[in-house]
Amino acid sequence: MDRARAVYAFRRAYRFPIAFVLTDRGRNATPAARQLYEHVVYSRGLIGMRKALQENPDLLIDFDLDEKSVVVDAGAFVGNWSERVARKSGAQIYAFEPNPRPLQRLHERAANYPNISVFEYGLGDRDETLTMTVQGPGSSFFPENYFAKKRNVEVTTAQIRDVAEVFKELELEHINLLELNIEGSEYDVLPRLAETGWIPRIDALLIQFHEWLPSAHRRRRAIQRMLRGTHTQLWDYPWVWEAWRRKDLP
Repeated sequence: MDRARAVYAFRRAYRFPIAFVLTDRGRNATPAARQLYEHVVYSRGLIGMRKALQENPDLLIDFDLDEKSVVVDAGAFVGNWSERVARKSGAQIYAFEPNPRPLQRLHERAANYPNISVFEYGLGDRDETLTMTVQGPGSSFFPENYFAKKRNVEVTTAQIRDVAEVFKELELEHINLLELNIEGSEYDVLPRLAETGWIPRIDALLIQFHEWLPSAHRRRRAIQRMLRGTHTQLWDYPWVWEAWRRKDLP
């Protein structure tokens, strides 16, 4: 087999899992099967992330924050990340979660920290009400999500607010850290922040990009090019987590 054919064969084998889960058979696969497919696809990022967390268990909260800092947790779920940041830094945290399922636990956790404010809606590029597939931390608004066509999947409605308008209502002028784990809505939120002039006013970003949306690779590259105009990428574990910091900061 010549080199070109060998490279093609490798790429086809490597890409099979994500291609499979986007089919009807993949969407209806068992959770164990999906985990196996995703492990193969994301193994490089997951292994790198695991090693990094072994070296620095606080990697996901290791930012220059104090009690005067403003932090936005978009996709707070039950509040684990917000709690860690609140405990370590004392920063003012705005936690957004549109999924009704984890809200009770999120409120219970936030009640222990007066510096955490909970908002029962998600962030997007416009105000709207959407149908959500309820799948724990992977709950999503997008039908392209391979959970969406699974039989008997639970659905609910959830409110989404224009991120720029929300920041205006909260009278925010500057954000020290923006965390995004919003199951595909990052492709709406980040361009909206760019077009409204917010990106240069955010010191650091912690982003989880999701690959299962159409043109995800192209859209992620476009957002990364945009961010490089004002920010430096600190580290990157593809499709797992990546972190950015403003270029003019020490």
